[in-house]
Formats: sequence, C-alpha cells, structure tokens
Amino acid sequence: MAREGLAAARTVLADDPELATVVDSLARILTAQAKYDEAESLRREVLAIQRKKLDPQHPLVGASLYLLGEVLNKQRKFAEAEDRLREALAMANKSPGNDYVNPTNVLKELNNVLAAQGKPLEANKPIDAAPAAPNDNK
Repeated sequence: MAREGLAAARTVLADDPELATVVDSLARILTAQAKYDEAESLRREVLAIQRKKLDPQHPLVGASLYLLGEVLNKQRKFAEAEDRLREALAMANKSPGNDYVNPTNVLKELNNVLAAQGKPLEANKPIDAAPAAPNDNK
C-alpha cells in the first residue's frame, strides 16, 4: 500500500520538493523493517531530490547524508557509510543547533562505522575546529 502511495506521489509531486518528504517516510518504514536494500535506494532518492531542490549546505541535506550513512552501515557498506557520515558531520558542525541533524548522533554513528573497520575512533577529535588562539602572555 505504501509503495502504491509513493508511485502516486511521484506522479503528483514530480517536481515538488515535498516528494522528498514522502520518499523519506517510506524509507523510515523500510529501515524499521530491516529492508535495508530498499531503504538505501529511497535514501539515495531523497538525497538526490534535496541536492537538486535545496542549497547544498541545507541541514536537510546533512540529515539525509546521515540517514543514508546509517543504512549503509547496517548493510556493512562501511567505506561509503564513512564517507556519507563524514559529509554529514562536517555539515552538522557548520550549523550546530539546527533541528535536522545532531553532530553528536552523527559522530556516534561514524564511530560505529570506524570501529567495525578497525579504525581509530574520533569521539574526542573536533571536526572543523577553529584554530587555537595565539598566546598573548609572553
């Protein structure tokens, strides 16, 4: 039933950014049902729609990168999951406090991916940190 609704939405909302919201909803359902291959396909579609219709740095794009990374991690596609999560983390750190993606959550997922690959964790490494202030006490 949801897939039929998605087909109708694709027809009605073909050029509307709201199509991403409809596709995202089905992707969430499929992820919850552990249907990761289907969820991945829809996550990629959502990201493509958002990248086309929104500013490339829009927090929704960051959220979609995070959710795609999460699904890729569940499928053990670690290298690509790491790439998407690093993109999401960089975006989240540029706009902290946005309502779409929390840098702490992205970092936790990234650390899960890194651990699965036997790579060092980044829990204590600031991403895009500002350079240290010069020491004026000479």
